[in-house]
Amino acid sequence: MSSQLILVTAGYDHSIKFWDVASGLPIHNIPFSDSHINKMAISTDRRYLAVAGHMVVKVYQLLATGAPDMTAGSDSSFEGHTGNITALGFQRDNKWFFTASEDGTLKIFDFKMSGFMRNFNNDGVMVNAAVLHPNQGEIIFGDQSGRVRIWDLTEQVAKELYIDAEETPIRSLAISRDATKLVAGNNLGTCFIWESKNGENFLPM
Repeated sequence: MSSQLILVTAGYDHSIKFWDVASGLPIHNIPFSDSHINKMAISTDRRYLAVAGHMVVKVYQLLATGAPDMTAGSDSSFEGHTGNITALGFQRDNKWFFTASEDGTLKIFDFKMSGFMRNFNNDGVMVNAAVLHPNQGEIIFGDQSGRVRIWDLTEQVAKELYIDAEETPIRSLAISRDATKLVAGNNLGTCFIWESKNGENFLPM
């Protein structure tokens, strides 16, 4: 495998760019005509790059060097959302990936299926951020009404972790690899931090 360090960027210019970090020079460019780009994620084994925009996710296969595989059939499109996709992430073993959207839903897609395999409706409230819990069985998400919720993928239900009385939108979420810390940021620049000793029961710090 090449030791070359590669940076991947994308945005509203309808293109995905691969850069050589050492030289700062672009080395690959993939046109993305479907829409602007909101989110990207790379699988843990670095074999796949997922790119999300307005209503669509495209997954590209990557070569061992980290470069995109530009052969025919090396990318797949996944649809099902009706708004901008705001969050995206891979399951640890790359069995599936999840998305969240301004259309008020979260979805799980299987690589082997053309449509989504799981769907959660957030009562029509836009989902602005989401992260996969390290236990791979829960998705924590923040929405436009100021809630932080946890979608249990086994029970197919969501439990409330935080509700903002002023309904200030949650904009960002992050969870530590050992699930002992969870952080949320809202539209006013306020950060909330929760701590867990077992990775399940989050208590505000």
